[in-house]
Amino acid sequence: MMEDTKTQNNREVEAVFDLKVTEDKLAVLLSCPSVIGNVETFAEQVLGRLEEINVKIKPDVEALLKVLKEAQSQGKDIVEYTLIKGVPPIMPVHGKIEWSDDYFNEEYYIDPETKRIDFHRRLGDPNVEKDVLLVKVTREKHGKNGRDVFGRIITVPRAKKVYLQGGSNVLWDEKAGGFVSKTAGRVVKRGHTVDIDETMFIKEGIGIETGNIVHKGSIVVNGDIDSELSVDVSGDIEVRGLIYACDIKCGGNLTCKEGINENTAKKIEVKGDILAKYIMNASIETYGQIVANREIFQSKIKSKNEIHCKKGRVLGGEIMAAKGIYVGEAGSKGNAKTLLIAGIDFQLQNKLKINDENIKKLKDALKKLKPVHKKLSNMRNYLKADQKEKLTELEFKISETEYGIKSLEAESKEIRKEIYSNKKARIVIYDLVYPGVVLRVFDSQYIVENALAGPVVAEIDPITGEIALSSDLNEEKE
Repeated sequence: MMEDTKTQNNREVEAVFDLKVTEDKLAVLLSCPSVIGNVETFAEQVLGRLEEINVKIKPDVEALLKVLKEAQSQGKDIVEYTLIKGVPPIMPVHGKIEWSDDYFNEEYYIDPETKRIDFHRRLGDPNVEKDVLLVKVTREKHGKNGRDVFGRIITVPRAKKVYLQGGSNVLWDEKAGGFVSKTAGRVVKRGHTVDIDETMFIKEGIGIETGNIVHKGSIVVNGDIDSELSVDVSGDIEVRGLIYACDIKCGGNLTCKEGINENTAKKIEVKGDILAKYIMNASIETYGQIVANREIFQSKIKSKNEIHCKKGRVLGGEIMAAKGIYVGEAGSKGNAKTLLIAGIDFQLQNKLKINDENIKKLKDALKKLKPVHKKLSNMRNYLKADQKEKLTELEFKISETEYGIKSLEAESKEIRKEIYSNKKARIVIYDLVYPGVVLRVFDSQYIVENALAGPVVAEIDPITGEIALSSDLNEEKE
């Protein structure tokens, strides 16, 4: 602010000047007329004002005097001369991943005219040719704190890191700043690794001529998978015919464009999603979701995600999904035993069971070790060299066992928290529920005694902790 020739404390000021702190507080600007009297005296007045407004950074007095003298000699007013500069912060560059195409879109194609979902066609296309830039990766660069003219630190956030590395079938292109495919195949991302699965095409289906299939990559089967065979694939499996009674291990998604005619003595294990026209007499475990277009019949299915058969029915068997179950009909007039279970994560339950068994074994071992240790400890002064060595080994084993118990108990505690997080899962039957169907959500159960017209929604009542039935779909929950 411009001052009069008289200021506070009745002190006479020989010159009028203005000091302005910029909005970002990184500079102090001086404005004054060219007629300022004695230059050295004026500079002292400026320094005094800086102290009054608590500016901590000292100006370059010699540079100031030089500017003032030049202004006087040339008769030019000084307008917003940068008297003091703070230290500007250097902002970080956050890590960033930019995919060159829509490789991982799991949504299904919707016909624009009929509005029907085509469950055989996903919007994402993971197939690429050789020498294609898959993803650009911007590595993080850390910034640097600054300091304003009042001496305060201007902090900058930490740069966000990105973790992405290449697998055996991709290479880093320094010029492009990203990973490029070394071969044709399907783009996959496993954890923090991007890679290409080389796809194996089987023209006539899997049968006697092909034998069992083991493949590090994805396969496309242009036919059926016959009974009594095994298929072990690290990537996706696409079957354009039927799957009969065989054992399947799939590290990606399993798509069966016709149906699955299994035998419960056989088993299908899938890390990703499963899509089929129908599922019959199957024993299935998957980490992903299951979509069956028409029917799930007399099957035992476990999913860590959701199970969908919205346009069809579930008849008989036991269907378990950690995140929820959504079907058209459940059960039948013949009272086929049909059990729908939501909110239970089979993998976590298995892990918890194994942990509990291992904890029990370690505690039993500890019970046997401690009496022996106590006996030897009481005789420590009389032990021979080999006995002392045995005592040391025993103490180490006890310590190791106790640590193992603590580690497993801590892990089990986290597993229980994760198990509890599925308590909000629900079962939705859109059309009809037949008598005899058992609905189980988390740790509560409801047996349907009379036929119920849909929509029927079964979920845990937060107050009673029991299953409550309603017709409120509230689609946002799905």
